[in-house]
Amino acid sequence: MYVDWANHGICGRGVLLDLVSYFEKKNGSLPYDPWQTYGITVPMLEEIAKAQGVEFRTGDVLLLRVGFMRKYMSEYTKQGQRDELAEKPETFAGIEQSEDMKRFLW
Repeated sequence: MYVDWANHGICGRGVLLDLVSYFEKKNGSLPYDPWQTYGITVPMLEEIAKAQGVEFRTGDVLLLRVGFMRKYMSEYTKQGQRDELAEKPETFAGIEQSEDMKRFLW
């Protein structure tokens, strides 16, 4: 059966894991550059969720704060700089591509 989500929408509980706050509190800084390829692992997500008191439930929508916008707002203050970003390759921090991650998200 085909379901057109655009016409029907979806609903779920949003769960935000704030990696920026977690790592800055724990290490003083991020262990990665948000604009470079970096695989966030399942154990990392579980550790951060536990530290933030988050319990996952079926149907949750996972949101991650990895630091992209903070870097964008602090390092690209002029429109010309922001326009140049369109020419850069898209390499960013995000969830790892693994069987463990697929099982976790499922």
